[in-house]
Amino acid sequence: MLDKAVEVDGTCLRTLRVSRWSKTYANLVQEWQAKHAHQASPDYFLLHLRALGATQRGTQKCVFVPAPLRLVPAGSVPPPESCEDVLCTRLLKRIRSQATCYADGAMAWDRAAVRQGKRMAFVHVKHNKSIFTRALRRKPRKGASSLAGTQQIDRVWMHVKASIPKGMHNKKSDGCHREANADRIWKYIRQFQFRRMHTDVFTALSKLCQAANRCS
Repeated sequence: MLDKAVEVDGTCLRTLRVSRWSKTYANLVQEWQAKHAHQASPDYFLLHLRALGATQRGTQKCVFVPAPLRLVPAGSVPPPESCEDVLCTRLLKRIRSQATCYADGAMAWDRAAVRQGKRMAFVHVKHNKSIFTRALRRKPRKGASSLAGTQQIDRVWMHVKASIPKGMHNKKSDGCHREANADRIWKYIRQFQFRRMHTDVFTALSKLCQAANRCS
């Protein structure tokens, strides 16, 4: 469980092109067609692979969960996290109610917490107004921080995206279409999460190996 000062945020990991004849995402295509019955299907859709995450400040603790998959027409930007997205992922259940959550202005987190009966406090900055950090007059709760912002999880997202191989795309070098599977991308994210959560274990193993080499 994450506690005290926790940063929450959503991001887009990759954007995939999905053909309307896709077999991998046939259910998503059918869902889009059902909602837009009087609209012709485009040749391809965009699938923004979004993730929601939370990190506890001053620690390596982190939780990443996939946001619900949703097809959008070509040219669309990744949709921001919604209250339903947060509720579906059950991410807030991994955060103690006594914690203070720092977010980037997306009120979906506050609304989801209310609907789940969680009593954590939320402090926002406004990224859409280029406000990335904000000093508070006092700490919202015991163990919290007097600096609002999502600077830690923003750095973590940067490393998460770097852990996904650049070759994980959905086009071959000759331009022919090839679908990338979201599950494969999430395997790399889970590996990153494991390494981050167990940094102390890898450090201890490294020291043991160095000691063994000196003794041999």
